[in-house]
Amino acid sequence: MGATNCPETPRQKMIGMMYLFYTALLALNVSNEVLTAFVAVNESMETTTKNFEEKTVGLYNSLNKAYMAQPEKFQATWDNALEIQRRANELFKYVQDLKIEIMTSAQGGEHTEAIRAEGMKLSELEAAPQIMLPGQGRGGKGPILMQKVDDFRNFSLSFIKDTSSTTYHNVFHSLNTPKKVSSEKTETKEWYAALCEGMPMVGTITLLTKLQADIRNAEADMIAYLNAETTALDIRISRLNALVNAKSGYVIAGGTYSANIFIGAQDTSMRPTVWLTTQAPYYDSVLVDGFWDYKLKDGLKYDTLPLDDYGAGVYETTGGVGDYTYGGLIQYKSNIRTMWMPFTSSYKVGATSATVSPTELLVVYKGIENPVRVAAAGYALESLNVVAHGAQVKRGAKAGEYIIYNIQNGIQEVKVSVNADGKTIGTETFRIKNVPSPMILLGTIRTNSSVTLNELINTPLKAAPQPGFIYQNASYSVIGFSIEIPVPGGMPQTFTINGQKIADNNAAATAVRNSVRKGTIVQFSKIRVNTASGPATAEGISLVVL
Repeated sequence: MGATNCPETPRQKMIGMMYLFYTALLALNVSNEVLTAFVAVNESMETTTKNFEEKTVGLYNSLNKAYMAQPEKFQATWDNALEIQRRANELFKYVQDLKIEIMTSAQGGEHTEAIRAEGMKLSELEAAPQIMLPGQGRGGKGPILMQKVDDFRNFSLSFIKDTSSTTYHNVFHSLNTPKKVSSEKTETKEWYAALCEGMPMVGTITLLTKLQADIRNAEADMIAYLNAETTALDIRISRLNALVNAKSGYVIAGGTYSANIFIGAQDTSMRPTVWLTTQAPYYDSVLVDGFWDYKLKDGLKYDTLPLDDYGAGVYETTGGVGDYTYGGLIQYKSNIRTMWMPFTSSYKVGATSATVSPTELLVVYKGIENPVRVAAAGYALESLNVVAHGAQVKRGAKAGEYIIYNIQNGIQEVKVSVNADGKTIGTETFRIKNVPSPMILLGTIRTNSSVTLNELINTPLKAAPQPGFIYQNASYSVIGFSIEIPVPGGMPQTFTINGQKIADNNAAATAVRNSVRKGTIVQFSKIRVNTASGPATAEGISLVVL
């Protein structure tokens, strides 16, 4: 049209009328064959949609059976599947209502749910745009439809971690809503506009029916995917075995043997690869989306183990006495990807040994610290607890060493118990003895030795452990003694001395100086001593004066 200050010429008005007439002819020029073909395609798409619905129903039934059998395993999958079903049904119904609204508009307001080639304006170009496009009549449904499709697509794809998977590709492309570029590349339309602009009504209905088929197909793909994810690590059982797993094959007397006996399921077609190393930390791990992924660690030397008839890796090794640890990864192919499962373990190698106990020599000595060594097969030394009835016990300098001391008066024996894991695993009874009488010396001079007169009077008597006594640190002290002095032509003189030397008694010292001559034998007797076990009497000694 011309500007307001420049009225259209008759020629311009004619050209405008011809353009409108040409547009109308284009609308009327859609042949009956084309319209009939659209109807046929629409019917075919409706059949396809029903097939997808039946397929989806079967998948839901299968998943529901799995959920009823193992609710703890399939709970999350079943909840997600129901949410996908709810959203898919909601979107499908919205498209169906949109189709009915378009067809009703084309019929002049008469409600219909089916496309018929007779009695319906199948070539109608305005009904669909009026409903779909913003700003036209009751329009604006197209953007709403596109948003609903985008929301359903994005919600479904949120469950798929691997964006390169076939399911992700299929769902994304079947429900994608990109802008459309014309064949001349001169015009760009929104996805919803491309469904209706310049399109006969029957074409729009057919495209919406195809969208419904895509919704059901995406729904079926997602339910199949969720089920596969849940059962991805399932092993197809092809053989069952009875297995026994015992905590230990060695049990001490009074202990409890514990074992788990169960059915072992095996997939005989699955032959894993077992990678083992003795170098910690054995493998690498990384947290991805809340799950740990494992891989072999660079720089470590791994061995691949031979497999037995059950597909278990066989690890055999020899080594010296000590503690050993090992670990690694088991690699196997599941029905979705290669899996890596970590393992670690440890074992101990002990020295061969035998114990011979002299039962008659199981004694403890009163008044001293009696060291004992304790061990129990199958238990760490640090886990043992030793208790003595009738005495006290304390730990020694090394693991497994204990000291029995402070033995009570008036008892004949001490019972020692070894406890572990809250129970008594062994006992031993020890007889109580006093320490033996000591050996007596005059200073450092032994009995039957020669001494000077001065040494005889002023040197104290000493008490020392007998050479054969195993506790050479046992303490002794002389507290008194008797001395017999020969008198030429008369009866020997006897003196009782409280102390450690003759000089502690002046009368005895004077008698020795006056009566003892060279070659005289002096007898020390009734020697009283204090020992670790209490007061005692020691054997006397004889000395010859020089």
